Amino acid sequence: MSTWRPDIGDRAEYLRSTGVSIRWMRVILGALLLEAILGVTLVPLSFVNMTLFLTAVPIGAFVFGYLVSWWILRKVPSAPLLHGALIGIVATALYLGLVFAQPGGFSSAVSTYGVTLFWFSQALRIAGCVAGAAANRKPAPTRSARKRGPRRTSRPSVGAEAVRVDPQRWRHRTYFTRRNCFTVSGFDSSNPYNIIRSAGVDFSAAARSSIE
Repeated sequence: MSTWRPDIGDRAEYLRSTGVSIRWMRVILGALLLEAILGVTLVPLSFVNMTLFLTAVPIGAFVFGYLVSWWILRKVPSAPLLHGALIGIVATALYLGLVFAQPGGFSSAVSTYGVTLFWFSQALRIAGCVAGAAANRKPAPTRSARKRGPRRTSRPSVGAEAVRVDPQRWRHRTYFTRRNCFTVSGFDSSNPYNIIRSAGVDFSAAARSSIE
């Protein structure tokens, strides 16, 4: 069975119809914060020991991506995984822009890291952001909680007004009207129709004969 998928032009309308709103301000701020932290913590290591720097880059990309995404998406009400993926993608795009802006360009960065380590670090950045966003997901309601449903806090009224009687003398009865079936409570007497009639309930002839 095929499912409908929105076209590129309909994605914004599709997200609005499903109740998903993207917080672009948080996404951009998260990406900028992540790249700033990675630059401050990892770049100085390259001047100390290149082997230590190459080892710390993939680890730092995942760990800091997790922490930044978890912190900045704490109050996002919907689609945390989507926001986490967007933070990782925007941060990766910012990093690639910085790489191309350097004198050596893209080839210089790839020769420093190696092709495998370079792209592996970019993938870990995005994975860390998604993992941090997943930590903020609200647990789904259990199956038993969905079956129970909301609790009733008050007894429904009968007719136009509720019949006010002594709670010690109530007795539940089920009556059939011309439209539906409902349960009411009245005095324990031989003719409850005369008591409930004051509430404005219109009984059918069959119900009246069965009661009287």
